[in-house]
Amino acid sequence: MFFPLIILTALIGCSQNMSDFEGIKKINDTNLYIKTLGSGEPLIIIHGGPGLSHDYFLPHLGKLSKEYRLIFYDQRGAGKSSKNQSPETINLKTFAEDIEAIRNEFSLGRIHLFSHSWGAKIASEYAIRYPQNVSSLIYCSPVHLANDFENEVNNMQMSAMDSSFLSKRERLMSSLEFKNGNVEAYENLFILSFSLLFKKKEKVDLLSLNLPTDFIKSQELLQGFSVDNRRNLLAELENIPINALILRGKYDLSVYEADSALAEITGANLIELESGHFPFIESYRSFEKAIMSFMEEIQTSN
Repeated sequence: MFFPLIILTALIGCSQNMSDFEGIKKINDTNLYIKTLGSGEPLIIIHGGPGLSHDYFLPHLGKLSKEYRLIFYDQRGAGKSSKNQSPETINLKTFAEDIEAIRNEFSLGRIHLFSHSWGAKIASEYAIRYPQNVSSLIYCSPVHLANDFENEVNNMQMSAMDSSFLSKRERLMSSLEFKNGNVEAYENLFILSFSLLFKKKEKVDLLSLNLPTDFIKSQELLQGFSVDNRRNLLAELENIPINALILRGKYDLSVYEADSALAEITGANLIELESGHFPFIESYRSFEKAIMSFMEEIQTSN
């Protein structure tokens, strides 16, 4: 997801027998909110943003818990996780180390990673740092990982903003509630913006953001990612040995060539679904089938 643009313009280890957990854990010198569901091979879920939480995945991704142990978490500075962070910790390196600490906390071996949107940057950083710990990597509607595509993506998103959208956005942003930092006003703005990322705009009503009351503090804290945004993670992924899958929505506001370049670098299968940015909401059956086939292929090859 593109918050600045949207606002401003053991393979498994011993995890299979663990009971579900929901709550705060001390992870990598901070408090992270973690929720686990199901049993089976562990699949760590990395949400988009920066600054959202795991909430928008549910209940949609929860269906995968019939086959896998899902490990949702709110990234540091977001959702129900601690906002008491030093600005120096707001970088991809620390966020990757948070995943490694979660892996150790739950006594996992090699892990599967599922990343959505901006979360692709964190997943990539983790794979670059810990390729030996990654069993597979699933990119769902990934943001572009190289600056080569920046202008094209921005132009595509701006073109999608018609006069009706711009008028509604102006009313929201000029409202007293928005200016006073009312969380509901911000959530309304995001829902309006995310409606552009759906094939059928009415489907945005199925997206649960549940922004926390201290969301504004979270956004201020997470501005530190501006430095990491200049990195070319696509180039850094070259020669990293990972099993990868890329799921993109045909109607997403993204550049096909960006996903194609990522597929070429990683050797990933690239599957296009009849959806926008949230295929697990708009095209769940095809989404699930693609993931199941990919995971079964990995199991067969091991």
